[in-house]
Amino acid sequence: MEIIMGRLAYSEVLLAIFIPVAIISFLTPISRYRRYKPLLFSIGVVAPIYILWDELAVIYGTWSFDKYHVIGLYFFYLPLEEVAFFLVVPFSTLLIFEVLRAKIKGDFPKRIVTFVGLILSAFFIIFGLLYISKSYTSVASFFAAFSIITALILDRDLMVRKSLWLYIAISYIPFIFFDHIMVSLPIFTYGKGSIIGIRIWGIPFEEFMYVFSLLLLYTVFYDFSRNRLGLGGESLT
Repeated sequence: MEIIMGRLAYSEVLLAIFIPVAIISFLTPISRYRRYKPLLFSIGVVAPIYILWDELAVIYGTWSFDKYHVIGLYFFYLPLEEVAFFLVVPFSTLLIFEVLRAKIKGDFPKRIVTFVGLILSAFFIIFGLLYISKSYTSVASFFAAFSIITALILDRDLMVRKSLWLYIAISYIPFIFFDHIMVSLPIFTYGKGSIIGIRIWGIPFEEFMYVFSLLLLYTVFYDFSRNRLGLGGESLT
């Protein structure tokens, strides 16, 4: 924890995520799994949605960033590190998805996945309505529901793959580690009354819904563009 400090704290966290994956992407045989066109498409669709959410969350006090842990350059109300976060996450995690898709075969029954997806969506919507006074809780819940419904509409074949759910489970491992660091420093703090107060290893419960929706939406538009729009291509095109 002593290494991650000062105005470079957020930058150091991002670099700790980005650099290992960049090395793997360019200098190892795993690089053949990288697909850049669908990656850019996914970022272009999903990142602006979450950046807008982020901007509004800061404006309305849902969360704020500690000025002592960012370099001090801003995109409107967001530190540039936060904007970079929405580039680093898909760059890092979607490579995991591609590798698992190639290695892990098998699907869950489509009817069961559809049923469970609809039940979960309904749960998240109801949960968000129950905690409508908690800004982060409610919006994160609605986004979780939105991500599932979007996936079921655009790419139900993706939803049935065992590789997708293993990928999301694996992606939670670095998320828990790095988010714990960011909350503990703290790089960002939550506004009064914006969360329900349930925490796992110091991480608010809402963060788990947030990350789920983020990972799923990035993957949906990545897979959709790769298979439906023909943007798969070769690894370096």
